[in-house]
Amino acid sequence: MRVGIGFIATSLLLSCAQNITAQTTASDSPKASFSMVISLKDEAVKPGSEVQVLVDLTNTSAGRISVWRSRTGPPPYIIKVLDHAGKGVQPKLPGAATQDEKANMRDDKPPRAVAGTGSSVTLTPGETIKDAVSIGNQFDLSQPGAYKIQFERPDPATKLLVKSNIVTLTVSN
Repeated sequence: MRVGIGFIATSLLLSCAQNITAQTTASDSPKASFSMVISLKDEAVKPGSEVQVLVDLTNTSAGRISVWRSRTGPPPYIIKVLDHAGKGVQPKLPGAATQDEKANMRDDKPPRAVAGTGSSVTLTPGETIKDAVSIGNQFDLSQPGAYKIQFERPDPATKLLVKSNIVTLTVSN
């Protein structure tokens, strides 16, 4: 009987030690302080249309965090767009104009530098901020087909790169 109780006690002790080790290992790996979920204002558009991506950024940490929110200028996201073949769609070069934009330019005016403004926003645990980013003018989405879109953003608190879900945009005539 004593051998049986000793065996059970030892088994329980080892089981508890394994659980504590697993929990310690899991909690040692850094976790991002926020998550991002994106959606499309319109899932299907015509070539050349505005494409607006809606972003929900949620504080998933136990404390307050600060995130940069752009008002004007480039958004604080790394935007990845893949075409129907899974090939990356290159962003338009800064200052590169579409045909319509070129038609509205005048030769007597010098090009303007791109600058932006924004501010830091503090989020409490569980709080979400909403953002909207127009990407139609940043990428050539003039060819019909399905495009996969994903946003990424560095987390300054953990130094991790936070990735959003992937959404599909359909461009058709």
